[in-house]
Amino acid sequence: MKIDGLWLACDCAGDEKPLEIAIEKLRRAGIKQRSLRVYVLIGKDMAREEDRLKWIYRLGAMPYAQLYKDGNGKPEYDNKWKSFMRTWSLPVFRGNLAKICGAPVGHTVAA
Repeated sequence: MKIDGLWLACDCAGDEKPLEIAIEKLRRAGIKQRSLRVYVLIGKDMAREEDRLKWIYRLGAMPYAQLYKDGNGKPEYDNKWKSFMRTWSLPVFRGNLAKICGAPVGHTVAA
């Protein structure tokens, strides 16, 4: 069986340990980092959220940041937040993640 992409999520406090276990099992099963993606809600604390995004990358998955929006499309975010989200979600930036995180794609680094 070939898996092109598998998506997980890390949105709430307490998601970290189950996510870590899932990523570890999937990587051991042969799922490559580029195929293992994790949705991460952002929009509250940029420094803490960047740490979480880096942690996910170092675990062996590709983080995919999404700005939190309620059912009415609120809140609105400034350009700093939008740029931050693009850095962590658009494929064109993926080559920069190794530099940002201090680890090459495909290598798991102890967090």
